[in-house]
Amino acid sequence: MGDVPEAEHFPLDYLVKTALRRRTGIRHIVSLLNDLGIPVPDPALTIRAALARVPRPDQF
Repeated sequence: MGDVPEAEHFPLDYLVKTALRRRTGIRHIVSLLNDLGIPVPDPALTIRAALARVPRPDQF
């Protein structure tokens, strides 16, 4: 799987790259890691939290 991050920190870009390499979805990669006992946060929550911080035209 390439360079594997520390067990407690799996950046979203690592999950995306791994999913693309494995020709599967991000959720599948997260599920596999969780099954191995490696807690990975739900990527959907990570993305929603990031999008909430993006400035929007009505926020100026």
